[in-house]
Amino acid sequence: MDNPELLLGEYNNLWSEKNTHKIQLRKFKGYLSYFTSIMTGSLSIFGLSTTELFQTISNSKDPAILTQNITNVLNIISVPAVPIILLISSFAINELFQIYVIGNTIGNIEKKLNKLTGENIYSWEHKICPVVYGGKDNHNGKKLTNIILLNDVLIFFPLMLILTTILVVFALNFLYNYNLILLYSYAAILFLMLLGIIYVATKLANYTKASSQLSSFISEAINSY
Repeated sequence: MDNPELLLGEYNNLWSEKNTHKIQLRKFKGYLSYFTSIMTGSLSIFGLSTTELFQTISNSKDPAILTQNITNVLNIISVPAVPIILLISSFAINELFQIYVIGNTIGNIEKKLNKLTGENIYSWEHKICPVVYGGKDNHNGKKLTNIILLNDVLIFFPLMLILTTILVVFALNFLYNYNLILLYSYAAILFLMLLGIIYVATKLANYTKASSQLSSFISEAINSY
């Protein structure tokens, strides 16, 4: 396809689709609403509401009873909350993959538009993003720090890991005292989900490399039409 107008139309369509996936991904990282939604969803499985639960807690004047009520709340929340967190994490990986494929395609369209028009007009996806977000060397041979990734690594991921670990401990302790068959089944489900997420995340990391087969395929596909 050597028609700049048609390529520009495809370029705009892909940008719109990419923004849709970015908006969806940001919803997964809404820190407070993220965990609140998980808690509400977990309680709804047991036919409870957060209002009823916190009313029960606040009505306890005895510190020992209050502590026990809070522990019971955490037990109720933790069992379904951990699989929900893992499931949402898998959705986030899906969105990241979509964003990368679309962004890579846009970058190759930018190159082709620049070549067809003889102007270096488009540069965001194929020049700027690889350096700012992808860890590629700049024109001075130096790498720039991805502040968003650094923030996630230092704050978001550790926070989610700590919260998830606490919930896992409460969930396993609750099921241990309740039913050993359920405990082993639950632990197996969590292990398989975690294993699946690690495997898919590893594949995503390989696909998003500049020298990956996916990048080569997209480049060849765009340049062939």
